[in-house]
Amino acid sequence: MNQVPRNIWDTLVMIDSLVRSKVDNINLVLPYFAFSRGDKINGRESMTASLLTRLYIAAGADEVITMDLHADQVRGIGDPKLMANENLYMLPLLVEYIFDNILPCLPKGQKLYIVPPDVGAGKLGERYAELLKAEIRFAYKRRSQETGKVEVVEKMELLGDVKGAYVITVDDETQKGTTLLKLLGLLQENGADKVSIFISHGKLTGIAEKEFSRWYADGEGLLDRMVIGDNIKHSYDFYRRNPWLHTVDTTGLMAEAIYTVHCGTSIQKMYTTQINHSLGNCS
Repeated sequence: MNQVPRNIWDTLVMIDSLVRSKVDNINLVLPYFAFSRGDKINGRESMTASLLTRLYIAAGADEVITMDLHADQVRGIGDPKLMANENLYMLPLLVEYIFDNILPCLPKGQKLYIVPPDVGAGKLGERYAELLKAEIRFAYKRRSQETGKVEVVEKMELLGDVKGAYVITVDDETQKGTTLLKLLGLLQENGADKVSIFISHGKLTGIAEKEFSRWYADGEGLLDRMVIGDNIKHSYDFYRRNPWLHTVDTTGLMAEAIYTVHCGTSIQKMYTTQINHSLGNCS
């Protein structure tokens, strides 16, 4: 059995065992909410985010703590009286990384632009631009409408000038990296100097490793680095082969969230404190 469905099944069995043990409360901690891209109706395809949420509710989970859902509407699936859903954001950790590791290395006078890879990441890009006091540019993409070809980006256009600039592109997750690879080509065509990619959930399957390595070109290419959270596991050998790949540690944020929920205090207050802490460390 594929490991992800197996993990989901084992989780459901564990929840059921806890219910039968008559525990007071079951908090389900999911650093990555699998299948969360299935958050809207597309023809006769399964709405997997809804299905999985209903399974967790049926098994007996009281609350889910997860990180950077693909779409916030996943939190609204199901009856909130039956299961609450806390969505944490990796943004404070990634912004702190940028302040510590990228901004000090930029040549004096070089412009910094935030370029989300599509409209869906636009709000996230605006938040990065606000915190980093950087300008933002937008990319527009159109996917193939052919059946079975949804992973193919037919067309992508850039709104705004990036010539000579250091570009940071941000998104919640990537699998094969199709959109990001298309964006790298577009940024190169428009004269960007270097590009760093910040992704919460970096699956990096299929062609991703080979193609991003090509853009990195042993440090001489357009790609400076990709920074992801450590909540999706990659082998030590994978990191060794790919020096362009960096991670941020999410365990502290997740642990604080678990403690906050256990104590019944505000997750939003905790998140605001994290943002202020990150900016304070960088001032």
